[in-house]
Amino acid sequence: MAKLYRAAVDSSAFGETFVTVLHYASEGPTASASDAASGFVGAITDGLKATLSTSGHLDAVTITEVLAPGDTSIPDTHVLTLAIAGLYSPSGGDNIPHEVTGLCKKKTGVPLRGAHGWAYGFPIYQSGELNGELIKTTGNYWPKLLVMAAALTDVIVGALTSYDPVVYSRTRHRRGDTNYYFGISSGLASPTTRWLRKR
Repeated sequence: MAKLYRAAVDSSAFGETFVTVLHYASEGPTASASDAASGFVGAITDGLKATLSTSGHLDAVTITEVLAPGDTSIPDTHVLTLAIAGLYSPSGGDNIPHEVTGLCKKKTGVPLRGAHGWAYGFPIYQSGELNGELIKTTGNYWPKLLVMAAALTDVIVGALTSYDPVVYSRTRHRRGDTNYYFGISSGLASPTTRWLRKR
């Protein structure tokens, strides 16, 4: 039986904190949160740090098992300190609201509601990176958002087994549906900016 894991990446920049949530599933009988953590640093963190300011860091990742509907046991969890610096240097400094970000879409190819997802990039900071509501393809942010989008399809290769990236549907999970996560077939960077609101 496959195991599902939630990877919550804590990041910080300019005194602000962010949480990026990704999900992974494994059929391996030796799958565990600590094993997933052992393979988390690599292409995935390279993708996440791409749009994070050089003044910021990926601080830590908490990997927690998402139990099957009705399972009341204690979920397996593991925290890994990352301390990985960001790579994005906004040209011209910081002159737009920090809520303005990029977005990457997670595609699954499954025509069901709840079978698609997204992940926000980090703040763009600089109006020179934009053309109206679009991200300039000639700026510093866009190519880094492409790196992030590509990383959404990367598999975690742990010491014992591997973990495939998936889109998780909380609604389907709560309903007890048989299928509540779906394998990601591609990541797509959106050229349109988003306004990230805290909820």
